[in-house]
Amino acid sequence: MKKYVVLILVMVVSSLILILPVQANPPALPSVPSNAILQSVINQSGPVTYIPMGVPDNVMTSLVNFGGVLNNVENLVDQNQAVNYLATGGLLKETVIPLVNSGSKPFAPNITAPGINPKPARIIGAIYYPSYGTRVLVAIFKSGNQLDKIRMYSNNTSYREYSATAGSFASGVARTYDEGSLISHKLSCVTVSNKQVCWEPSNYSIMREQSYPKNRVYAAYTRAKNNYDINNDFFVDDAVPDMIGTDNRNNCAAALGSLGALACDPNLYFSSAKEKKSNNIIALFVVDSAADVTTFNTQGVFIGSLPAGEYIVINATPNITTPGQRGVLFLVNVNTSTHYLIPSVRIQQHAQSDAFQKPVASIKDGATWYYGYGW
Repeated sequence: MKKYVVLILVMVVSSLILILPVQANPPALPSVPSNAILQSVINQSGPVTYIPMGVPDNVMTSLVNFGGVLNNVENLVDQNQAVNYLATGGLLKETVIPLVNSGSKPFAPNITAPGINPKPARIIGAIYYPSYGTRVLVAIFKSGNQLDKIRMYSNNTSYREYSATAGSFASGVARTYDEGSLISHKLSCVTVSNKQVCWEPSNYSIMREQSYPKNRVYAAYTRAKNNYDINNDFFVDDAVPDMIGTDNRNNCAAALGSLGALACDPNLYFSSAKEKKSNNIIALFVVDSAADVTTFNTQGVFIGSLPAGEYIVINATPNITTPGQRGVLFLVNVNTSTHYLIPSVRIQQHAQSDAFQKPVASIKDGATWYYGYGW
């Protein structure tokens, strides 16, 4: 009897092995739509616009209290060009406020930095951390108008000093799209003249969201590798949260005065590709909720908003290389079903410097690999 049982089990197992499908290799990425369709998307999109979210009300009020050589700083900075790091749940981590028309301001000293150890200096913006309050950002110069350090002033004379790097934009000028500020996981930056001044967070646990953006992007990356034949690597550890969609950003702007809360809960987590490859993949997007970004299907037909989903982001117009030129991003749905096209604009993103040449994900128009996208 035992022999028959064994024989039956062997036959059942063998039949299962025969009927189970063999796991095929993941398919190739879908083809980028034709140049005619891409040009149609560009023609229908109009200029790529940026929806500012401003800054908390108490930030500008705090700047009014500065005096001495820091007097009038509230009128020197542009809250409409500010960039906010908003963590999950709408928790504000950092606000970086650049100068008004920052690309046209000389990168040279015009004041003497106050307090202990006065030095040639220039106000280059302001910063707000909910944990620390509002700070005036001052560049300290050494001979030849070379950046030495930056100081963050909490009042007219008290400051903390930090290392910083100033890179020059490759074009020799900061175009409109490169003015202002940006925040990546490892850097915060402001533009001054054709320079970009960047510094590292002094406390990552306070100024950045440590694990959730990385975990969301990594999960999407795993699914993307399972569903498509790609061998791209991403700066997953440097993923950042952001908000996309006109309504989402406007709603957050209205709520940011009271420090955001749920109206400023990010609906995008994204990471940049580590290197350029022939498939032109530049990023991974995890979109948590539908966003009214100008969106088209792969036939170039306007469909309204971008649905929630996980997307492999392909630069569909790699020939667009001049800052300010409009292009198109091809969003390949990780679930392999429906794919989309959204307009983009070429930017310089990071200035040229050995300290920050990697085009990592940046909170500035969703910048990755020198492209920002339209809302």
